[in-house]
Amino acid sequence: RSSDLHRYDPKSAIDRLEEIMTKYKTNVMIGQQGSSTLKAILPYVISGKVLMLFPYTGSSAFRKPDQKYMGHFRASYRNEGQILARYAVEKIKARRIVIFYQNDAYGIDGLEGVREVLKK
Repeated sequence: RSSDLHRYDPKSAIDRLEEIMTKYKTNVMIGQQGSSTLKAILPYVISGKVLMLFPYTGSSAFRKPDQKYMGHFRASYRNEGQILARYAVEKIKARRIVIFYQNDAYGIDGLEGVREVLKK
């Protein structure tokens, strides 16, 4: 199974989580990589079976009140978008801004942050 350890696959993420919980008798996970794999194990977090610390995602999908067993270190994508837009407008005095973003739920979070600042 060592060849499966680095697979980026939601089903594998659940299998690995259950294996770690059983083998090592722990329910604390640190630094989950990837939004789709985090989404797969989210029911464990919401139920309190797992404490997820510092997942590497800024998605608003993982920053909801029912996810009280998840602690973040990084800013959200929305916050990152707000900060970048504020910097462009206030510090650089940009008058025209082009935004490249990933056209999915995760990229749109950042775009929304930019839009919030630019509306003001």
